[in-house]
Amino acid sequence: MGDYYRYAPTAIEENGVRTWFWCANWASGVVTDHIVMRVDTWNGSGWTAGAEKVALAPGPPGAWDDRHVCDPEVVAGEFRYTAPGQSAPTIYRYALFYLGANDEAGSGGVNQVGWALAESLDGPWIRVSTDAPLVAATAWWGAGQPSAVSLDGKGDVLLFYTRGDAQGTRTMRRRASLGDAHAPVLEAESEVPVAGLERLDGSPDPDNHGGAVVYDPARDLLWLVRGVHPFPASCPDFISEALQVASIPAPAIWTGSGRWTVHANITRSMAGTDRVFDGGFVRTPTGQTLVANTIAPVLSVAQECAGNDFASSLWTYRTHDASVYLH
Repeated sequence: MGDYYRYAPTAIEENGVRTWFWCANWASGVVTDHIVMRVDTWNGSGWTAGAEKVALAPGPPGAWDDRHVCDPEVVAGEFRYTAPGQSAPTIYRYALFYLGANDEAGSGGVNQVGWALAESLDGPWIRVSTDAPLVAATAWWGAGQPSAVSLDGKGDVLLFYTRGDAQGTRTMRRRASLGDAHAPVLEAESEVPVAGLERLDGSPDPDNHGGAVVYDPARDLLWLVRGVHPFPASCPDFISEALQVASIPAPAIWTGSGRWTVHANITRSMAGTDRVFDGGFVRTPTGQTLVANTIAPVLSVAQECAGNDFASSLWTYRTHDASVYLH
């Protein structure tokens, strides 16, 4: 019982174990985002849920992420890092990318993208740096909502995130070489194509943000799940009422000139709720689809506000999973 929210899910599945990460508050009624995790195991006919625990809490006072940490994404590789107190580097197996925000009242609450490392999905997760984010922003909404796919199973990652500034709100991508966590190398960011994406009425949608991706090696496609515009006018008016599933040939991401194919909209009537937003995928450790001809999106759902009281909607934020079969 109590007042809790859970949203922005992502999961890694391997050998009958599904490890979930999502954004959540940890103390009832306290709106402070943590990254919370849970390990589920397959029992032969269904999933047995484990206990939740905090994977990553907000940073220490004065850190760039001391107010909120949210929107997790995990990918496997080989990341070399000497953590504080260590005398020699460790090769970490997993990287956790996340949105962090500083003290909203004191510093403006600009969103930025950080990362943490662990030897196992169960943690402990070690911030790579408490001094600066991986992807910085200085004003407006900032940068956040990361999604990532491993390019080589080691340190090269294709990183996606939302950037909101004076030029608008859009999805960016960049290649990041993170094998040496002390000296990450990030290529210049480029905007992800929007051609082919659709609004709820089927018209072109020039706005793409807050989506998650998974790589389909059998078809050499990148799959996207994202909130569909227009967002509703009623409270809450800043989250979507449907998620769109689309694909694009993977090479097009590098050229920036490709076109998405829309396959389905996961609507509020399908989910039996008022809002369907902040989606992700169940993926392999390196960010690929689990089995051929299937993608496994995961959803955030919520109810409308009672009156115009946002808190009445916030405490209904929950996560669900789904399957989409491909033909």
